Amino acid sequence: MFCAKCGSQIPEGSGFCPKCGAPAGGKAAGAAPAQGAAPQQAAPNVQQGAPYGQQQGAPYGQQPGAPYGQAPYGQQPAVHYYQPGPYGQQPGAPYGQPGAPYIIGPDGKQLNKVNKITYILIAWFLGGLGIHEFYAGHTKAGVLSLLFFWTFIPAICALIKIFTAIGKNSDGQGNIYM
Repeated sequence: MFCAKCGSQIPEGSGFCPKCGAPAGGKAAGAAPAQGAAPQQAAPNVQQGAPYGQQQGAPYGQQPGAPYGQAPYGQQPAVHYYQPGPYGQQPGAPYGQPGAPYIIGPDGKQLNKVNKITYILIAWFLGGLGIHEFYAGHTKAGVLSLLFFWTFIPAICALIKIFTAIGKNSDGQGNIYM
């Protein structure tokens, strides 16, 4: 005989279900089944062996027979790969990040953030030696300017850079990208 409430098997002669405690067959203990009555069966949605009326199957909505390790609830597995940020930003950085140390210019070169006034003053007084290039983070150009300072070519380049810096708009802190 099977319990009408939970579907578990009730031993013969027992008046109550050993799992849920419901009366056997919905009748009082010791009551005999009626003559010619059909044997009781488990509820239609309940499978044998499932505790407390739960259905057996894969947990968390997974498909039966799905490979072990499938994401729960039918979700796609997480994919971890590098996605470059838009317009040369570092991944995970918000748009318009205020403290960005550099940007990539239209010609593909790295432009570093420098203070506009400081850059112009260094280029004016020490531009012939190329010190303004070191300040802007352009080490190779600074070394070349130091090697060829005696030709006055770095001084002419420094004047061009001064006018370029004067023409650039600065941000709220007075910084430009050079």
